[in-house]
Amino acid sequence: MNNYWSGIFGQPKLKFFFETLIANKSFPQAIIIEGTKGCGKDAISARFAQLLNLAHQNKLTETIEQSRYPFSAPWIKYVVPLPTGANDSGHEDPLQGLPESTVQDILEQIKEKNNNPYHKMEIEAAKVIKLSSIRDVRRHLSLSSAPNLRRTVLISEADKMNEESQNSLLKDIEEPPENTTFILTTDNIEFLRETIISRCWVLKATPLDDADIIQLLTQSFDISLEDATNVAPLAEGSIFEAQNLCNENISKLKETTVSFLRLASMNRVHEAFQNIEKSIIKEGTQTIALFLRLIILWLGDAHKNRYGAENLYFNQHNAEFTKYNQRFSGVDLSEISRKIDKYLQSLYRNNANPSIIIHNLFYLIPDILKVKS
Repeated sequence: MNNYWSGIFGQPKLKFFFETLIANKSFPQAIIIEGTKGCGKDAISARFAQLLNLAHQNKLTETIEQSRYPFSAPWIKYVVPLPTGANDSGHEDPLQGLPESTVQDILEQIKEKNNNPYHKMEIEAAKVIKLSSIRDVRRHLSLSSAPNLRRTVLISEADKMNEESQNSLLKDIEEPPENTTFILTTDNIEFLRETIISRCWVLKATPLDDADIIQLLTQSFDISLEDATNVAPLAEGSIFEAQNLCNENISKLKETTVSFLRLASMNRVHEAFQNIEKSIIKEGTQTIALFLRLIILWLGDAHKNRYGAENLYFNQHNAEFTKYNQRFSGVDLSEISRKIDKYLQSLYRNNANPSIIIHNLFYLIPDILKVKS
């Protein structure tokens, strides 16, 4: 693979596909990149925009210099959800009518995004991509006198376009300006009109792996290696989720999980649940969900230990896993994990009562550990 992607993490299939397009000088008019939040869709899109422009100018070499301002470069128009301003008719500048403090915040967020492509844009009350933003794209392309550039319109969180915005964008995609590519990124493609989807190449971005998240956290967000290593397996491939988890005391939660399972395996199940009532249940749904995910990771480590693996999340408890497997060698750890994952999903998707989840766990743990309550 060419050295086009320095600082862009994960997404090997997308990188290979983009390189193939460039090598064949096949420059697409419209692309949708869908994938979970925080997997770097905008970051790789901005780099691809740079590569398209360099290829258009026959300046692409084996190694490229990263753009200092990837989201404000002359070859890119970056569109994001914005707050609704006063008298927002859809004809004016998208920033018109917004308080000066809000405008400054938006500009600061763009600056942060330029400094770190994995920065999460957090603009207060930014819930929609306005019609004025889409019309501003058209004005930008028509007024920009840059015939030597291959330009890219990058619409982030494209699913937040309202009906008017999508109708307006559809016209641009159907008759795009010369030397222009539209890239829409989304984690909810089902909210885009089928007429837009049908006119785009739809590509899939995959979650980041743990190693990528650890490297990103330590290099780009000034997180310690210990904290990054603790949160990465819980982040579900999202750098945004990993950052949120850095605000949790994962080390303490890991200790609570180990203590809970240790007491349960010693037939001290009531004591185990009394402890988590004090430290887990009162903290609410998010902490309970993390607790369940840590139990799943612990069971996964126990399973790995059976087969001699050493790359454990709970790496300081290898001796305990060995003892556990000697005592409970017949336990189907995979089946246990699946059952607990069902509890976790019901907590996420169905807004299940956390107390019921813990109640179910109470009756599941003694059975799966072959002890009696």
